Amino acid sequence: MWNNMTMYKKISGTNDFLDNNQQLNYFDYFGISGADINTMIVLMRANLNNISAFKNELAEKIHFLFNSYVTKIQTKTGAVVKAVSNNALETNQAYVTTALYLGIRLLAQEFVMLTNVDKVTYKTPITVFKFNQESHTYRAYLKSIRCFYESLTAWTLQLLNFDKNTASNFNFMDQMIAARVFDLKPYKKLFMLIWMSGYVNQMIAANEFQEHLGVENKKTCTLNDDALNPINFDPLFEDSPGYASADDLAILTRFRQWIDHSFIDNLKDNKTAALAKIPYNDEISVADYFDLLKIIAITFYDNSVFDFKNHQDDFINLIFDRGKQKYSVQVIKKVFLELVYLQQGLTSGEVFNNFADFGSYKKPILSFSDNLNYHYLCAFPEIILMGSYCQKEFVLIAENVKTNVLTQFQALVRSSVDKVFYKIPKRFSNMTTYIPSTIPFFSNKYVEGETGSFPSIIIYEKNLNKCLIIIENFYQESARLWTDEKNAMNLLVGKNPKFMSILNQTYYAWFKDFKKLRKSLKIPKDAEIEIVIAVNRSLKIKPKITVEDCVVYIIDIALIDHFLTNFIYKR
Repeated sequence: MWNNMTMYKKISGTNDFLDNNQQLNYFDYFGISGADINTMIVLMRANLNNISAFKNELAEKIHFLFNSYVTKIQTKTGAVVKAVSNNALETNQAYVTTALYLGIRLLAQEFVMLTNVDKVTYKTPITVFKFNQESHTYRAYLKSIRCFYESLTAWTLQLLNFDKNTASNFNFMDQMIAARVFDLKPYKKLFMLIWMSGYVNQMIAANEFQEHLGVENKKTCTLNDDALNPINFDPLFEDSPGYASADDLAILTRFRQWIDHSFIDNLKDNKTAALAKIPYNDEISVADYFDLLKIIAITFYDNSVFDFKNHQDDFINLIFDRGKQKYSVQVIKKVFLELVYLQQGLTSGEVFNNFADFGSYKKPILSFSDNLNYHYLCAFPEIILMGSYCQKEFVLIAENVKTNVLTQFQALVRSSVDKVFYKIPKRFSNMTTYIPSTIPFFSNKYVEGETGSFPSIIIYEKNLNKCLIIIENFYQESARLWTDEKNAMNLLVGKNPKFMSILNQTYYAWFKDFKKLRKSLKIPKDAEIEIVIAVNRSLKIKPKITVEDCVVYIIDIALIDHFLTNFIYKR
């Protein structure tokens, strides 16, 4: 019986690689020690004021080191193989890039494993180097894997020769691992440069986003002493009302412990069910598409490379049979070809910055061809499975399908949220809820066609004599590694932050009519009115902000239950 963790040939625990069933430390595969991690953090910190120049310096060093390794490679046995001819250079380059791709596979296998384990019972320790007492969670570990995976893939795709030598190495990679041919540790310095490159790209993107937001006094990201979470985005929020101090972050940490996981799981189940009803094309649904990706992954289990030039129909028919003839040959071929990465002449930076479109999440199958004599396609199940997970999680599918999926997902989020709100009066006798469209104060404005952001629901808490106007500000799924920070910046930072736009269209737009609002709600004249911006992600910002005379809460919708039962009663 196939499941995601038996669909690939496990590499960790073989060839002297750390066994990820016993401990988690992906750095160990590459020979990167705690001292090396410290060196990388120190180097990035020393170059914060010239981060763009440092990015270029990293690129130059990566190319230089790679070329030096190709000129003179060291095998696991310690033998040094010098290139003395063009053929030898091509052979050595194939060997080194195969080693790089082996690193990609190791990262992908850990990612697939950790996204499929039972989150309740899984207890394998994370043994990554710690500077002090920083917390290393599975979530942080997965995010760190993704950053290194994307950077390593982007660079490897640029350094690969898509030739017959490399295709042959990829074809026999598992046998070469079994024969203990590979050792990644001699390439440690190259892996360290590529690891730093991933985080440097993020910092540059975050710094540049300030320009997009019209920030006049631009700040710079700094570095944490944390192997899994090295970027500190906090300085970018220093001039915003939502800047979270150390005390605020401590409150947030305690607050997030009360996330309603049943709400999240139920929403996830509803999204999965919705995919079965959304068409991917004329013949299959989006759910069928992801099922087909799994079948394609299984098909690459025994052979990672096949001759597409001469045996295209045979391979498509093999997928057809593996899928028990559920999908037509035409559909299989169309979906299969969509997954093929064709060498597009992109730089590693272009691939990394647009990984969702050009990277191996959507393009996990590599094409090796001279367009004349041979055409081989190569893939490994774990790369396809990781890509499938990320495509599904972040909706990385064709734009015409993506729009439909995101619309359906947004509707599901709102429906789930409404159910939470509508249960409030039944659970809490001290709270009354109001649907804005049924209240004259708002319904008249709807009819009159006035512009403004109308609330999702209004809650009056009689013991506190407090009226909470809840406004939704939900974000679309995104594969961006710093997406939470970007969403928070968009909400709080710049000349015209979304936060102030929401207030201007709600609180300040209605301010003169608050007497009418209280009268419509039939609540006391002295009832406090506060705004709650409900978001669908936990943002690293203050949960309570006061702007002039207005109190605003910014709350993850999965925390709304704890917010109403506990948080609003605390000073």
